[in-house]
Amino acid sequence: MRWLQGVFALGLGLATVLAGPGRAWSAERLWVFLPPLIEFSLPVEDLARFAHNGAVSRQLDFYLRRLTPEQQAALADLLTRNFDLDQVTVSQFTYSAIGEDLLRRLTLVLHGDGEAEFYALRAALILAAGDPEGLTLVNVLRRYPLEKLQIDLDMSIRLVREAGQLFRQRDLVIARLREEAGRKAEWASSSASLSMAAQDSAQPHLSPEQPGELEWQVERFQLVNPWRDTPVSVEVYLPEGKGRIPLVVISHGIASDRNTFAYLARHLASWGFAVAVLEHPGTDVERVRSFLSGFGSLPGPYEWVARPQDISLLLDELELRAQQDPSRWGRLDVKSAGLFGQSLGGYTVLAAAGAALNPARLQENCQTSHSLELTLNVSLLLQCRAIEVFQASNLAAQAGQLADARIQAVFALNPLTSTVFGPEGLGQVGIPVMIMSGSEDYFTPALAEQIEPFTWLGSQQRYLAIVEGSTHFTFLGGGGQGAFPVPQELIGPDPQSARPLLKGLATAFFKTYLAAGSDSGGFSEYSTYLNSAYAESLTPAPLRTTLIRDLRPERIQLASFATAVRSTFP
Repeated sequence: MRWLQGVFALGLGLATVLAGPGRAWSAERLWVFLPPLIEFSLPVEDLARFAHNGAVSRQLDFYLRRLTPEQQAALADLLTRNFDLDQVTVSQFTYSAIGEDLLRRLTLVLHGDGEAEFYALRAALILAAGDPEGLTLVNVLRRYPLEKLQIDLDMSIRLVREAGQLFRQRDLVIARLREEAGRKAEWASSSASLSMAAQDSAQPHLSPEQPGELEWQVERFQLVNPWRDTPVSVEVYLPEGKGRIPLVVISHGIASDRNTFAYLARHLASWGFAVAVLEHPGTDVERVRSFLSGFGSLPGPYEWVARPQDISLLLDELELRAQQDPSRWGRLDVKSAGLFGQSLGGYTVLAAAGAALNPARLQENCQTSHSLELTLNVSLLLQCRAIEVFQASNLAAQAGQLADARIQAVFALNPLTSTVFGPEGLGQVGIPVMIMSGSEDYFTPALAEQIEPFTWLGSQQRYLAIVEGSTHFTFLGGGGQGAFPVPQELIGPDPQSARPLLKGLATAFFKTYLAAGSDSGGFSEYSTYLNSAYAESLTPAPLRTTLIRDLRPERIQLASFATAVRSTFP
């Protein structure tokens, strides 16, 4: 039931549009249809009374007796959970392209002609958001404007089974990778082995997760991207010291800003990296909040092109500053830059590193019958908007020119990749890559968006860090969650406690492939930290981390087969 809460919360948290006071109509009964002949109904108010005070009518008792006490409690919680979204916010999103796509997919579980259910569901969400009790599932049922709200039980059961299969497959893959990482552990855990490693490999006296020894200052400026109507804000953390300074650029996700990973920027700067933190104006938190408040609009398809271009334009600007003010900027190694990005920022840094947008895969996955299915991979709602890039001739020409040869290493956290890149696109990334994935990420699911795509990378120096129990929000900083209120169960464990893991792996990765030079082949005193034992030592309970360097597609295929067999013969 927890994943259902997550998916429903995700739908409403991404959703947003229309205001309409009053209550002229409502569905008084919830009808459940099981093709081809069976149909039964429950009074909505019976569900409401059960959710609010535990009262169970005789008709409802017939069905509740088939649930465990834990399932009944989860159902009551789901019915009354307030998703804390106002009418303007709900209205704005449900009239957006992504919101309409989401609603049309949700109506697949409603038994009817489809179009009527689409408009009825939109109205119910908006009206429920204006109810004094807030946007709850009970209020959505009460505000549904058609006489009958019919649930297709066959479709619902199939969705639940598919979800169960998907999660079992994910868990099986992760478990096997954890076992393999344990057998191939490169890091000795005993103190004696650590001491020997320190002597043999000149192990640095500071572990990468600890603060470095350098002070730093922040420089702020703006740059102009011709695809944007707003300047791009940049903050550069410049460390003190002499000699060459390796450069890392940070790209935030949607509805975030340059503060989201400021903690990581400060940490890397203390280790001697110059860190440039971008704020992409088309998808930053202020732009999204403005849209949700009824002002302005969400960015168009140009964002898929403009975001990677922001990075290249920033590198151009830093090279220009090095020429004009060499005493201040001349030590930056702009021609061997590293990138870090999360979520949509993960897409951004991979695209800048050489991953090519994939129009054929977008066409196949987004403009066929598949696009009408109710998917558990919510990131596809966003990825499928990228097809609009190839419907505009000026954007299509730019989409093939996003790679920047100055990029020498890339770290992608929770990236979305499966359809926008596919195997053909990710196969063009030949530089060192680390992908970090969260097993409880409902926005960019681990198996579809990171684990399987990891096998598509063309790089020989690649790492996959799987953090079991982490979510899309586990490593976010900045003192907020962006533009959307996010339920605690979607945030997961305390993000503060997980930060040393990201700091340690990012520092060791960039120290290996930037500070040691792109020709190091991954051999430096810091490369000894790029393994499961070190990652696990930084991982707070109840999280658990596995780091691997190799994954064959057959592993995932075997897990899929084993999951299918278990589902058929439980």
